[in-house]
Amino acid sequence: MKKYDVIIVGAGIAGLTAALYAARQKLSTLVISADLGGQLLLTNEIQNFPGFMSISGLELIRKVEEQAKTYGAEILFDEVTSIAEQENLFTVKTASGNEFQAEAVVLAFGKSPKEMGVPGEKELKGKGVSYCVICDAPLYRGKKVVLVGWGLHNYENIVRLRDYASKVYWVFPGEKPLEEEELLNEAMSKGNVELVPFSEPVEV
Repeated sequence: MKKYDVIIVGAGIAGLTAALYAARQKLSTLVISADLGGQLLLTNEIQNFPGFMSISGLELIRKVEEQAKTYGAEILFDEVTSIAEQENLFTVKTASGNEFQAEAVVLAFGKSPKEMGVPGEKELKGKGVSYCVICDAPLYRGKKVVLVGWGLHNYENIVRLRDYASKVYWVFPGEKPLEEEELLNEAMSKGNVELVPFSEPVEV
């Protein structure tokens, strides 16, 4: 069983950044992830990463991957199935039957966006279909946008989107997207938000 100083679960921007820092400190470092890039690959253009005015998610993650590998970090594309601690060592097992030990494990697998599960969504991820309003709202400046969802979290999203988009269609399954009348009135106050009640997406 191969032993590392550090095993990092997840190869998104957080996981590879952790790998870069660990490897530069001369720690033997293994990154285990089902894919490379995570949610970073869901956006076609990134404008808010320091040092780059504009860069694609794929290009950015490839640069960080190259940096981490330069200092000796290893990357294994596999799925972690279990992590157990015994006598100050962690044993990490994967779906393909690999087994490793490490003195430290960093969990950097991020989150998985809730998908709509409709035709066209997969093909248009990062090409107009986004899962992060706070990340991507500026990319839709002056454009018509559809927001799918309801509740307080989407109140924050609608308020952010309406300041960039020329028009926002707010699609939700019930009668109202918010129970709080005062917040709903505030969300609609700019005049460019149109409610689409009793609706759900069927195709992109």
